[in-house]
Amino acid sequence: MASSKDLQPTRADKLAASRDAEHDVLMREVDEAVRQDDLRTFMQRYGVLVGVLFVAALAALGGGLWWQQHRESQLEQRSEKLITAFDALGGARIA
Repeated sequence: MASSKDLQPTRADKLAASRDAEHDVLMREVDEAVRQDDLRTFMQRYGVLVGVLFVAALAALGGGLWWQQHRESQLEQRSEKLITAFDALGGARIA
């Protein structure tokens, strides 16, 4: 059976663990800096294009919704005229 002294981490073990933790933190910071730089580069290169595409997509969506509402309005007007004509034919009031 191991004694309690053998289970205690040595000073070298503590230093190694501390160095490993510092290395992990440094690698995370470097990784985050690289991601930020990649995003900045992407936005500088393609930011205007992304913005224009976004605005165009919104305009297309708005135009499509307007066109759909416009067509429904036209169909409603035609339906009303057709119903009026059928009512006139049913009552034999042809003008």
